[in-house]
Amino acid sequence: MLARATPHELRDTDGRPVSREEATAIITERWMVPEEVRRRRRSKKVGKAPHQVLSGQVQASARGAAARRPSPRAIVDAASRTVKEARRGA
Repeated sequence: MLARATPHELRDTDGRPVSREEATAIITERWMVPEEVRRRRRSKKVGKAPHQVLSGQVQASARGAAARRPSPRAIVDAASRTVKEARRGA
């Protein structure tokens, strides 16, 4: 269409040219989702449903927080504090 500079042609599923009305009828018949299905599939929920947290999950997350390495920023801050403390003492 763009390469040949020709206008867009509406075609049916077999590739035959069709009018705008015929194309609308084909789309409505084959691919349009019925309003009843749309209503049934729409969610009435506002947010996510709460989930039960198991005791093993709580313990695992507490262990994971203690076992993690500090962020690089925390390491730099700690190193600069020790350097400043060493300078004060000298």
